[in-house]
Amino acid sequence: MQHGLHFWCKLECITCSNVLAGDKAKACLDPSAQSAWRNQMELVKFVITYVIPTYLYLGFMQVYSDLDKPPFDRPFWANHPTTGLVLLVGLSWFFRPMIKLTSDGRRARQIAFGIVESSSKLAIFTFISWADVHLCFMVTHSIWIQVLLAPLSLLLCLLFLAPLLLIVMIPITFLISIPLHIIFPLPKEK
Repeated sequence: MQHGLHFWCKLECITCSNVLAGDKAKACLDPSAQSAWRNQMELVKFVITYVIPTYLYLGFMQVYSDLDKPPFDRPFWANHPTTGLVLLVGLSWFFRPMIKLTSDGRRARQIAFGIVESSSKLAIFTFISWADVHLCFMVTHSIWIQVLLAPLSLLLCLLFLAPLLLIVMIPITFLISIPLHIIFPLPKEK
């Protein structure tokens, strides 16, 4: 780990000790700067490894569910799908619950609940992929076996664990929705 950190430190500072003089060289050798850099790199690695593939997977599932509906229940784009529309829907799945705006003054409420719905989906499936990869790392130390084992175990997790996690998320989502109901009440009937 220290060797990799030294490499990244060299990338940022061009060279850590000899060429640069002054504060930048001290910052490269400073343990607190190395710790902050390590934390940033861990965050970037987490986003690239888990969040982005999960986001793309959920976008693919949104496209698949739209195309799988009966012809009269499909969204308009699904009647004549093109590659561009498939990409647009797949990449904008996160905003779909917020787009369903109503005309009776509940836009802010719909956006707030849409953010909670999309964020909880992304969090659940990111947790599943994170747990799956770490489980594969714990089982074996061979990178080839890990590469083969990770997709298979992820498929099994998505088939069996995802429905259970969605059921567990019902009370958590309910607790989150209580303040949202207070902040964004339903409009009174006229």
